[in-house]
Amino acid sequence: MMPMLAGIQAVAEPLIVFLSGEIYRESAGILRLNFFASLFWGVTSTIAIAVLIAKRTRLKRNVVWFATVANVALAVVLVPRFGIQGAAYAFVASTVLSCAFLCVVAHGILPMRIWGLYLVPSIAASVGMYLAVSWIDVGVPALTLLVRVAGGAIVFPALLLALDAEARREVRPVLAK
Repeated sequence: MMPMLAGIQAVAEPLIVFLSGEIYRESAGILRLNFFASLFWGVTSTIAIAVLIAKRTRLKRNVVWFATVANVALAVVLVPRFGIQGAAYAFVASTVLSCAFLCVVAHGILPMRIWGLYLVPSIAASVGMYLAVSWIDVGVPALTLLVRVAGGAIVFPALLLALDAEARREVRPVLAK
């Protein structure tokens, strides 16, 4: 999830211009916000499955209601002031809030603890990839998009292999063939 999020953050603007034209360049910010929220949505969905398996279906319902009410309330406040960007802010905020709410409640009912330290190399490689390719601009949006995607496809695995011993162990047998 992190490489995808970092990749979309890096290519949002040239992607929007390539697909929709120069007039929609500013909507890249909304794409970035929505993909940022997808990270939290993915965590929420994964934990929600565990909550359903634990037969706590009302909790899942409550999280959905909470997120919906938060999203609508925030949109009512933010859209008049920020326009369509306000709707994106409301979505991000409600997604982060529902993820936090579910994590706190699920922590007390699920039998396992996930600390997430195993994600550190992937997160670091994703951030490194973003920093390495997001500044690239060759002047033509389609070419910029292509160069950033190709660069990310090279930089992310290289950084992940440099940072993650487990990834190196998994790649060695493949490279030995």
